[in-house]
Amino acid sequence: MTKDFRQIGFIGLGVMGEPVCRNLTTKSGRRVKVYDLDPAPVDRLTRLGAEAGGSMRDVVEGSDIVFLCLPSGEAVQKLAEAPDGLLAAIRRGQVVVDLSTSGVDTTRALVLSQVVLSFGIPFALVPLVIFTSRRDLMGDLVNRKLTTVVATIITGLIISLNIFLLYQTFFG
Repeated sequence: MTKDFRQIGFIGLGVMGEPVCRNLTTKSGRRVKVYDLDPAPVDRLTRLGAEAGGSMRDVVEGSDIVFLCLPSGEAVQKLAEAPDGLLAAIRRGQVVVDLSTSGVDTTRALVLSQVVLSFGIPFALVPLVIFTSRRDLMGDLVNRKLTTVVATIITGLIISLNIFLLYQTFFG
């Protein structure tokens, strides 16, 4: 942090935002300016030393770093794009930290990426089982019959689990 980092702004004082902001107010040694649509958490935090902002823009304009802790990605977008919102008030060099709750789309994208990645496993296992069971390729290092049977069962199980995972992801 630089020497001219003087004030923290905090917008969104709900279930997660209020405790985070309380810690910043009582432990950071910096001025903290807060805003929320509900006046109750603002009142509680001002009793601990925070300053109440008159509007979102007031908090953003007076702060060197602004924390957002809103209930959804849509709420962040609405705040950012409002005529008197974040994008209208932010200045060069200001830091914005978004602690808001992730939307379902972000989580779904992560799950889908993992489903796709898991399908690479059988593409490596199937040839491995086939090639290591062939004496003409492996010579004396060929797998024993039992090893090949167990590897085939495990590979089949992984493929079945991947098909189930795909079904659950798209239809379940």
